[in-house]
Amino acid sequence: MIKVGVIGVGTMGKHHARVYAGLSDVELVGVVIDLATHDIDLIRYLTNSGFKKIYSLTSKNISKNENFAILSFEMKNGVLTHITTNWLTPFKI
Repeated sequence: MIKVGVIGVGTMGKHHARVYAGLSDVELVGVVIDLATHDIDLIRYLTNSGFKKIYSLTSKNISKNENFAILSFEMKNGVLTHITTNWLTPFKI
C-alpha cells in the first residue's frame, strides 16, 4: 500500500507537522492552500491512491483565512493519513 524504495517499506508511523515561521502571506491564502497542498500531493504519491474520505478542522485566529488545520484522509486503498499544519508555531516537526 505504501511505495517501496528510497523512503522504505511499511506504514507511515512518524508524525509530521508543517508549520510556518513568518506571517507575510496570511492575508492572501490560508494554510491549506499555502502549506498543506504539498503534503497532500506527497500523500497521494506515497500511497499511490486517491482519496476516499476527507475530514478537516480549521481555525482562524489571526487572519480572515485559516491559520491552523488538522486534515485526515482515508485513501481508496485503505491507508489512513493525517496532516497538521499552521502558521502559529515557528518550527517544523
